[in-house]
Amino acid sequence: MDVLQPDPNKDVTLDTATLRVLAHPMRLALLNHLRHHGPATGRQLAAIFGIDSGAASYHLRKLAAGDLIDEDEERGTGRDRWWRALHRTSFHDPAQSPDQEAGRAYAQALVLAYADTLRTLAGQVRCSRRTGMARAFSATTP
Repeated sequence: MDVLQPDPNKDVTLDTATLRVLAHPMRLALLNHLRHHGPATGRQLAAIFGIDSGAASYHLRKLAAGDLIDEDEERGTGRDRWWRALHRTSFHDPAQSPDQEAGRAYAQALVLAYADTLRTLAGQVRCSRRTGMARAFSATTP
């Protein structure tokens, strides 16, 4: 199977509505976390990302309205709702999108989300003055 083509059983091809839902870096971060780490509650995600639980719940509801996540009712209790990703990967081909503005907003959110991830990783890198950054990065390269 071509990795650049979506698998309809595991992936989602983004339409204009889902592009608009994902045009926010926090929603992308929440979705990616659910995809890579499995189901979580809004409260857990709020703690991980350092946001208010109300803000996390708002973004999770937007993702659910876009059919990107859903509630994992087997895990839920009266107080905590567990959320899970519905797809492995999102695909977007700007050349096929009828709404170029939504595509640009999604691309901008994607870049901002990656920048936040890099900023977090950079804060976790430890290196001494003597070894400099070369040694910090040599541990992460194959």
